[in-house]
Amino acid sequence: MIAFWSVFLLSCYESSSQTQDLQFFRAAQNQTSTSKKIPLCLKIQEEALRGECIWFTAQQAITQGVDPFPICEQAPTDTWKHACIFEVADRN
Repeated sequence: MIAFWSVFLLSCYESSSQTQDLQFFRAAQNQTSTSKKIPLCLKIQEEALRGECIWFTAQQAITQGVDPFPICEQAPTDTWKHACIFEVADRN
């Protein structure tokens, strides 16, 4: 019975964490200012979603005349950093 409740509580926590990550992601995407997007992206716990948020923010920075490379440096992994830098270098 204890194992059931442990699994149940863990699944509730994961759902809550994922829901919160999606809320941060959507809030970041709704911001027009790059400087307001970055802190929201960094609150996302899930690595892939945080990387994608930083990637989109860096791309938007180009259209706003903001240097996108420091934004890419905040990506959660080297893979995300390299992908971000590659994309913005290609567009910049």
